[in-house]
Amino acid sequence: MLNVRDMCAHLGIAAIQLASGEWTYPWAHPKARFCFFLYADILGFSNALSGDIVRAATMIRSVQKIAQKLSAARPVAGGKTAKFGYQLAIDTVIFYLQNVRDVKIAQAYDEFLEKCGILYWTALSKHDIMLRGAISAARDFIVGSEMFVAPTLPLCYDIEKMQDWAGIGIDTHNITLAAGPMGLTDHIIIPSYTIPIKGSPIGVGYILNPTMPRVTRASGRGLSVSKVIDKLRVNIEKDGLPDGAKVKIQNTIKYLEWGQLMQTVGW
Repeated sequence: MLNVRDMCAHLGIAAIQLASGEWTYPWAHPKARFCFFLYADILGFSNALSGDIVRAATMIRSVQKIAQKLSAARPVAGGKTAKFGYQLAIDTVIFYLQNVRDVKIAQAYDEFLEKCGILYWTALSKHDIMLRGAISAARDFIVGSEMFVAPTLPLCYDIEKMQDWAGIGIDTHNITLAAGPMGLTDHIIIPSYTIPIKGSPIGVGYILNPTMPRVTRASGRGLSVSKVIDKLRVNIEKDGLPDGAKVKIQNTIKYLEWGQLMQTVGW
């Protein structure tokens, strides 16, 4: 069985030695702080900006209001210093949970994932706004009034851009490096999903499941999952819709349908 130092070496990180002489994982250090974050883009914003500036402004305003409301909530877990927040830059939103300590960290992570699901689902079901993004974590981060910086942010940007749908991928590798391995109690994360990648059909990874009942209920009154899917199917048939957009919507429908299926059969 691997000891702490060997396990850290296997993960590619450095173990930390406490004053007692014992070695521990970086995320288990008493002074450790983490940040979970979602990087997401509003799909269709550029087209709206060039053809319907009112719609473009409404998209930005709607996402801002959702993120603002979620950021006002006080985290249940993660320590007294834990705090939600967001940054919005044109068509990109970064939603985060900062200053998380090793206090019920799995619960804090689960709570953050639920908030990300609410952001995604509220935008889609109530405002017809499709978000595409990625979730990661970091131990080194800087948050300011109009700034968010983390070393894993560029990877989230890359993951977001390569996906060919309105869905949320999970950077499990860096989340594990930052906060340690965490088990969740339900299907808010789906493993081993074939994520549609631009120019390639292969891309197996972890994804957020925004169709969870606790997510859709917390999003307030809106369309049911089945009605949202029906609405997306209608959108595919619109005249003048580019083939690339049709593919994105079809992949998004599969994403939502798979999320519902996982709640029924598990994995």
